[in-house]
Amino acid sequence: MLSAPAWLTLETKYVDRATAFYDAFLELDVVEESNAEAVLEAGDTELRLRAPGRLPRGGLHTHYALTIPDREYDDWYDRLDDRFDLVEETVGGDRSLYFYDPEGNCVELGERDHADEGVTGLFELVLEVEDLPAAVDFYTALGFDVVDDERDDGRVRCTTGELD
Repeated sequence: MLSAPAWLTLETKYVDRATAFYDAFLELDVVEESNAEAVLEAGDTELRLRAPGRLPRGGLHTHYALTIPDREYDDWYDRLDDRFDLVEETVGGDRSLYFYDPEGNCVELGERDHADEGVTGLFELVLEVEDLPAAVDFYTALGFDVVDDERDDGRVRCTTGELD
């Protein structure tokens, strides 16, 4: 069975600005930092910010969601609302805040019932792909399960069962 990822790497043109953003607004601890890459601690997942190399490796779209304790949700909302145009959604009874980092990545903070403090990990990773049937075949071969077949919006959700 697949487990939660050890890290998520985002390509960012200005590593220093992106690092400052995640440090200041999400209070992620910087573990390593250089001109080309920074590693920040997001609970049990590392968030790696990497400058593009000779060939950019970015995809069509990436969205990720980080967990915060439900008892801290209102504090996070109040702290971020002054600086960002927050969007709030409730899915399955859990609230999430959405806003953008300096590179245009949509950051989601979703409440979860746990005892830890601050950003505690990664619970969702969304990838936009060019060839949906090929991507579904690839990820199911890796051990992902299809949660729902292609929906009206042309999406398929797959899960490892571990990121919830």
